[in-house]
Amino acid sequence: MRPLVLVFTAIASAALPATLSARRCGEHRATALLVYTTAANIIERPDGVKIA
Repeated sequence: MRPLVLVFTAIASAALPATLSARRCGEHRATALLVYTTAANIIERPDGVKIA
């Protein structure tokens, strides 16, 4: 399970700056997609939040 958390952390850490940059340029869909994907992952697998 731990490698999955590390992969998710790496993806999230790369996605956050890209999302902030897109939001600054007026792309709000990218921000909504990141928030939706993160929420869906937390709801589907809440044990990842406990591990983190």
